[in-house]
Amino acid sequence: MLQDIFPAQLKIEYENAQPLDDCALIVFVGECALVRFEGGEFFFPSVGDFKEHKNEMRYLFRMNDERFFLLNLDSLSVPDGYSLEGMQRFRTAQPQYKAFAVVTAKHISGFYRCNTFCGCCGTQLKHSESERAMCCDGCGKTYYPQIAPSVIVAVTDGDRLLLTKYNSAHSSYKKYALVAGYCETGESAEETVRREVMEEVGLKVKDITYYKSQPWGFTGTLLLGYFARLDGSDKLNIDEAELSKAKWFHRSELPPTDLSISLTSEMIEHFRTLIPNAN
Repeated sequence: MLQDIFPAQLKIEYENAQPLDDCALIVFVGECALVRFEGGEFFFPSVGDFKEHKNEMRYLFRMNDERFFLLNLDSLSVPDGYSLEGMQRFRTAQPQYKAFAVVTAKHISGFYRCNTFCGCCGTQLKHSESERAMCCDGCGKTYYPQIAPSVIVAVTDGDRLLLTKYNSAHSSYKKYALVAGYCETGESAEETVRREVMEEVGLKVKDITYYKSQPWGFTGTLLLGYFARLDGSDKLNIDEAELSKAKWFHRSELPPTDLSISLTSEMIEHFRTLIPNAN
């Protein structure tokens, strides 16, 4: 998956570090990141390339012991050799550890963009010196990066797996996927699994089993993967506001998956090749 970057290592712990000229810099202009492609790989600018913006930079993380910093800009005259790339470009860009760095930085970037003033009293926020947090001197409230938990559900019935396609108004992703949805307030992940499967395709499930998780910085989400067996009727009643299609596939007829970067694709392949042919 995208975060599987060994031997590279992401060290997300916050440091109260100052940007030095030779540190890597991830620059966002709106939803796009500034990068340079060369020889099939992409590269970041350095802090020294944007010296005039040093006071606007934020510490991000270490990657392979190299410090990375963040710069959010409203506009930019793109330097020669560089381009502004949307986040979907980094689903395939190499090297993968840098792609993971960009996507993780995008999540943190959104936190800073959305937390300039206190939502309780309107006071301008200041960055904590000890942690990744924005603090209000007016009312004392502290703001941290928000992570939205979401479930990915592989609904199985013996040798069959349920796949869905999103409605175009709901998502731009066009290929088959698994049932998915965000956890609601006061709801356990397992309760979310039951609710989302019922809401999206009208099915009951049982034997809910946790598989694996994935940080998904594209949407600021922590994905929680579950397998669940069909409980009762297999008749589908899809939510047409969210889905355009839902269909049962025998494991021998499953369509090709997308890239191996996503939890969804790994779970489909896990069912195709590893799970025993049994109820």
